[in-house]
Amino acid sequence: MQAKRKIPIERLLESYEVALTQTGYSTTTKLLLVKRTELMIRRHLNVGLAYFDQTIINRYMGEIDDKHFKGNMQKKHYERTKLEIDRFVSYVCTGRIDSLSSTLRGARLPSATFGG
Repeated sequence: MQAKRKIPIERLLESYEVALTQTGYSTTTKLLLVKRTELMIRRHLNVGLAYFDQTIINRYMGEIDDKHFKGNMQKKHYERTKLEIDRFVSYVCTGRIDSLSSTLRGARLPSATFGG
């Protein structure tokens, strides 16, 4: 996926946090997502990159895959981490946070749909 616009990597964290708030994520969830995003941004800065680079993300995902497949990361944590990375990459590329389905949230249909 190619980034839609060039935003300096250091400013991505702030804009991502604002987008999470606008999408309706809770403060606790936002903090968890921002923490993972900080790791991805730090990886860019550590190699001297000023803008998002998919290669850095691919390396990070490879490391996570290795941890999981060697038995050093539980499946649930692995899946959540991959989802968080995908959410951030999607944001960088599209400029918005897509609502990702969650089986825990249930259907988000108007109450009239259920006869209420």
